[in-house]
Amino acid sequence: MQRGGGPTSMTLINEAIEDKLDIKQFLATSNSINIADLGCSVGFLTVKNIVESVRRKDPDEEIQFQVFFNDHVFNRYDKLFKFLPPNRQCFTAGVAGSIHGRLFPKGALHFVNSSYALYWLSKIPEELIDKKSPAFNKGKIFYTSSSSQVVEAYAAQFNRDMEAFLNARAEELVPGGLMCLVLPCFEVKKYPLIEVVDLLGECLIDMVNAGLLSEDKVDSFNFPRYNATTEEIKDIIMKNDHFKIEMIQRIGTRDYQDKLPNIHMFTSCLQTSWGGMIENHFGSGILDEVFGLLRKKIVTSPVLTEANMSAVSECFILLKRKAA
Repeated sequence: MQRGGGPTSMTLINEAIEDKLDIKQFLATSNSINIADLGCSVGFLTVKNIVESVRRKDPDEEIQFQVFFNDHVFNRYDKLFKFLPPNRQCFTAGVAGSIHGRLFPKGALHFVNSSYALYWLSKIPEELIDKKSPAFNKGKIFYTSSSSQVVEAYAAQFNRDMEAFLNARAEELVPGGLMCLVLPCFEVKKYPLIEVVDLLGECLIDMVNAGLLSEDKVDSFNFPRYNATTEEIKDIIMKNDHFKIEMIQRIGTRDYQDKLPNIHMFTSCLQTSWGGMIENHFGSGILDEVFGLLRKKIVTSPVLTEANMSAVSECFILLKRKAA
């Protein structure tokens, strides 16, 4: 799915650098262009594309590039750094910390990229696991089929997280600096593919019924993801007032005819992405059981149909840091 939107987003980044990035202004006060890739610790292609695009714009300048990578600590930084090309045209470093807080000194960055990261919440809203709250999400791990109070709790947490992210990046980006965001944008109840999260919840309940997990343990687990609509995201950015919206464009639609994902490969990818948070909550040793059950449910569900996969809807958002 990410490969579907990747080529389009890189083309749009190239156009943004050509039309919107004033490299000479930055080099007047700095001897390097500083780039941050936030939330994608296992990929170098987007950063490589950014570096090459800046070089093409001003080939006569002797530009040094410093690239910073940041992601959740349980993601595989070792894989990223192991496979970085030895002849890369930039200096690289990993940066610890949450994207919802400050990571860099004031005015340190010229370009920020964050792809497929911002829909992950910084934490689960406390009311979802409070038995006295109207938003207590008993027996469920997501909001797709939950009460309006649960949906509102998720939306409010996403709003707080986005505001914190934008405020932090506003401090770190120089005036005129660019930020590219790529994330799914859709009304979740009209997006069948996300039903795979509900299937995961059914697997956990099955394990409760089999005596393998406690009911309280499942009730205290909620999937930390919120898929906002384009309108919600635009509204949050405009209220922030630190950034000018240069572009919001839908990307990622693909024709999956005769190319649907292999179910085993699909669930393996899910296990890689979700395994860390499941182990953190339930303990080690349950992943094979959970994802074995999930694979069986996916086989008998309509999740991986051509219609569902082709409905993938993502947004490319380009922001420019306003003058302080």
